[in-house]
Amino acid sequence: MARHARHAAAQAGNPAAEAAALIMLGATEAARGRLREATSHLEQALALYREEADWAGGLAGACRATGDSGQAHSHWQQALARCTDLGTPEAGLVSR
Repeated sequence: MARHARHAAAQAGNPAAEAAALIMLGATEAARGRLREATSHLEQALALYREEADWAGGLAGACRATGDSGQAHSHWQQALARCTDLGTPEAGLVSR
């Protein structure tokens, strides 16, 4: 089921849903003792979360530059949430 969810999320262009499906796949593989496969799924999920944070931060900057402060704020919040989830040092920069 998680494989189908991942495929659907990827087709829809939804990196957060795809990452969630990869996390489920990773947990399933780990429970089966297939640690190499689990690690691969979890590394892919982490990469998607990082990409989403980068994307949201870039979009926030573009919105701010065009004067759309409401959308900029929304995208900054999304970037901050992802950076905070990841525990990245960028979380402190995004929150300012």
